[in-house]
Amino acid sequence: MARVKAEKTPEARTRLARELALPIRKEVLAAVADLHRYLLATVSTPGELGTVANWQQHNMPDLVLKPGQELAAALGSDLPADALPSRDYQGEPRIFVPVVRTSLVAGEPLPLTVMILGPQPPGGVLSWRKLGEQGSAFTAIPLSHVARGVWTVTLPPAATRSDFEYFVQVTTGKNQLLHFPSTAPEMNQTVVVTETK
Repeated sequence: MARVKAEKTPEARTRLARELALPIRKEVLAAVADLHRYLLATVSTPGELGTVANWQQHNMPDLVLKPGQELAAALGSDLPADALPSRDYQGEPRIFVPVVRTSLVAGEPLPLTVMILGPQPPGGVLSWRKLGEQGSAFTAIPLSHVARGVWTVTLPPAATRSDFEYFVQVTTGKNQLLHFPSTAPEMNQTVVVTETK
């Protein structure tokens, strides 16, 4: 962009922006997309979500957004679609719960936030049963959609009177079955219930 800005005439700036800066921008966007794909493949905690937020709020403006505005001004038109950052998740569909509780006080409700990356499902369920009751049926509670890939569900106090196990299951928009934990329903998330804090 420094070379583009140094050109003397608008025509020369536009030509150099199209021939030199625009292809380089597309390379930068491809690298940023790779970075996000790798980063989002590992995220599973609030701290790791903070790393994504840091990239979005601090790095993206200086690396992608402001240079994009400068390039559009040099081109004299909006950037083409392939020179804009994608808003779509590009990785493999996955599900995770950012905060996993392993113990509760008897009768304490268990609210869960469920993050779903990929094609959004029409819905999902949290299934639970008392610990040690293999072979017995699970009780299912539907997830509630909050926004984009964020869903919530709360296991009520009546369900948390004794140790229990649970798993979350969703079917993506592409008909792919996802579980949390990934070993469910054979091995589920367990929660130990105590009498006092």
